[in-house]
Amino acid sequence: MSGVNEQLHRLRGEQFRHRQNVARSRTHLSLQSSNSPCLPFSLLDLIEGTEEQSPSSKKDDSSDKNTRSWRTMALSLVHASESNSTIPSLVQLCLCVLLRCFPDPTEFAEEFVPLLPPHLRRELLRYTAVHEPLINAKLYPLFSSAGHADGEIIIMGPQSSLRNDIIPSYRYKAPSPDKTLIAASAWDAEDVVEVDEGTRLHMLALVSVGIPMQTYLNFPPSLTHLALVDLPNSIPLHRLPGLCPSLVILDLSFNRWLGSAKSSDDTTLGRVDWQKWSMLQVLGLRSCVIDSNVVERINRGRWADVKIVQ
Repeated sequence: MSGVNEQLHRLRGEQFRHRQNVARSRTHLSLQSSNSPCLPFSLLDLIEGTEEQSPSSKKDDSSDKNTRSWRTMALSLVHASESNSTIPSLVQLCLCVLLRCFPDPTEFAEEFVPLLPPHLRRELLRYTAVHEPLINAKLYPLFSSAGHADGEIIIMGPQSSLRNDIIPSYRYKAPSPDKTLIAASAWDAEDVVEVDEGTRLHMLALVSVGIPMQTYLNFPPSLTHLALVDLPNSIPLHRLPGLCPSLVILDLSFNRWLGSAKSSDDTTLGRVDWQKWSMLQVLGLRSCVIDSNVVERINRGRWADVKIVQ
């Protein structure tokens, strides 16, 4: 068998050299083969479609907010591990091909989404948030009965908007060894359900969308990563430490309403009790006007300073 393979290899080489001599080409065989695509052309087209200017060269211009580079930058702090890659993974490419097969929102929700396990819903959510933001009719089916995609919610405006019922009103009870007791309604303390630790919402990213006050007040304490980026209206930020005490990463970038006042104590950031966020490591304040006294207050009494990204 090895002799046959060697003979076939030799014949192919002679045939290739003959074609090169006829064409008077000096291209080497190794160069010819190394440039051959190893992925189906449909997937290569998807990769080429995602190529864009680097996020690092992005200018702070409102006219650019509908670009992939701006959306990548907007999510770069809460998804820091993926922010430097502009090429989708093979899993994301396959999901993108399947997404093209279900253009109708009803078929997408009823036929496609139920076949995806939670971790693949999360991958599809992350990919589309940057490359192809979904409308509400396709976005919310990814959250299904759990209310999130494997612990994550990303709402990317203006293509999608934040619904009032996306975050249920949960009130935490004393934890058991493996479960956390949660009251199903803040108004019904007797209605208690058990929820696994792994099914809780831990990452919420809201970009260029309005936040209803009731939804804001229902932010769960399980959140560790929160992005409130480019919000059209201000929110009572001073209430956030009490709502989400376990934040590790908080991104408030591109919010023009975080401006300075006559006194640093009167600013939106100045009214926040930063010491309540004992686990906070990263604070995003890109394109925000902040007072130096606020920066000192953020890191007052900490063993390790919060990394402030401006």
